[in-house]
Amino acid sequence: MEVIFYQLFISGTVVLTHLIKRDRVLIVCWGWTAFTAVNLFYPPLIIIQLGVIWGTYFALKSNDEKNTKISELEELSKELPSQVQRQIEIVSTDYKRILSGIEHFEYLHSQVRSAKTSITILSGWLSSRVVDACFVELLESKLERGLSVHIGYGWQDSRGEHNSGNDSREALASLGPLARMFPNQLYVAEYATHEKILVIDSEVVVFGSANWLSNKKYKNSERSIVVTDSSIAQSEETRISRLVRDNRVI
Repeated sequence: MEVIFYQLFISGTVVLTHLIKRDRVLIVCWGWTAFTAVNLFYPPLIIIQLGVIWGTYFALKSNDEKNTKISELEELSKELPSQVQRQIEIVSTDYKRILSGIEHFEYLHSQVRSAKTSITILSGWLSSRVVDACFVELLESKLERGLSVHIGYGWQDSRGEHNSGNDSREALASLGPLARMFPNQLYVAEYATHEKILVIDSEVVVFGSANWLSNKKYKNSERSIVVTDSSIAQSEETRISRLVRDNRVI
């Protein structure tokens, strides 16, 4: 019993330090490790004591990381439309993660590459900076394998106009041949939208601030929530695909 109480005491000192002076926890753990190495000579007891010390440390660290993730998700959720907030707040934290900055560009390519049935993308703008030869080639290879793709863009100003420059027209032109080759798989629409959403295989949906099809370098701060939930993903895919088909330009 004495050994058990001693291990509880060690664990307690680590927890107490975490509560009072969190930045000193690692120092306390290394202190107990040194104490163990110097004062204990029975290998099984050494292993048990080190397990208690570092097991407590990593348990506390894991809990801190989880709490940080929850706080970040809650903070980001507040920036989303209320309807979206209501949708995702019922999903467990284990099925949500955050994308930041350049991660969006890498994530887009990886998801198009790995998608099995469908990709749905809403972006305020369309640009050849993202819809370049590499992206078009990737899209073509996936369309050849039966992928269904819906793309919507078209943010409008107060006059109801979409400011499309040369890069936007180039992107649209590069998608034209694909739309003609795969008329029942690739749908591209221009209509008044400022939504930034990505849906993959009716299983995963991403809500956030990133313009998926116009932003490549992500110099400004952009964050999104990746939600793995088939009911939300299917609902968003159905809604968006209907809008895209109704406003199809190619």
